Amino acid sequence: MAGNADEVGRHVLSEAEELLVRGAAASVCVPRTWMKMPAEPEEIESWLSQGQMASLGEAVVVDRVMTEEAHRRRGLGDFVMRALADHALEAGAVLGVLGATDAGRALYETLGWKKHATLAECVYRP
Repeated sequence: MAGNADEVGRHVLSEAEELLVRGAAASVCVPRTWMKMPAEPEEIESWLSQGQMASLGEAVVVDRVMTEEAHRRRGLGDFVMRALADHALEAGAVLGVLGATDAGRALYETLGWKKHATLAECVYRP
């Protein structure tokens, strides 16, 4: 969108109906896509995912788990990771793969995750 480098797309919903909000959120695959609707944030908060997981046979890859600075130290990261792990186990997963930042790794290790390799990140910027 012209004029706003922090926004690449937007969903504008006419109402805050749970299935509509969940559907719009699930359709987002590009970072910095916004969603707006007439609602109080706490009304819709539980309808939005705070991380994602992809199944690859008996393995799952956990990605995009993040807690905003203002909400850290309240147990949210622990809750999200446990919810994702529970869902993975229910789906039959026997292996979990997670790339962590140094800051996030401390949380993951308290939940039983182990470091097996260093992950290098690269981004193409034309």
